[in-house]
Amino acid sequence: MRVYGPAIRSIRVRAELYLVHQIVFRAVAIGATVVVVTDRHHAWRHLAASVADSGTLSVVAVESSQGHDADLVVADHPSVRPVPTGSTVLHVDTDRRSGDADIQDDQADSIGDHVVVTVGHRSIALRLVTTAAETEAIGRPRTSIRQRSHVPG
Repeated sequence: MRVYGPAIRSIRVRAELYLVHQIVFRAVAIGATVVVVTDRHHAWRHLAASVADSGTLSVVAVESSQGHDADLVVADHPSVRPVPTGSTVLHVDTDRRSGDADIQDDQADSIGDHVVVTVGHRSIALRLVTTAAETEAIGRPRTSIRQRSHVPG
């Protein structure tokens, strides 16, 4: 599923940061330039270092949230209101606020490997999958108590 481009103004992700990292990692992999506006640089340091071309992923402070030329601008702070020209804005929604977005990704309880993606009035439940190389770059999702305690019979 395409997550940036001229027809997509905004994405709202209600999930743990792992899912946002996965979206950003995959966007960079297919050629997007990404700017992450955040007040938690430590949470993005490993991913930024994992990207081979440093010009494709930039992590900047909340105070410098305006005027970035990128395909995808990640607003990883509630006060960030970037006004990009031609960019898609991905809002990291840790407070689970409602809001308009072309695409919404909701992760139940902000944990685990299941998400619901909504585009317009259509929603579909998905299970996150990854490769070993991607896991090395972005880590693993947290698991729920139910998932950890499940013992195959």
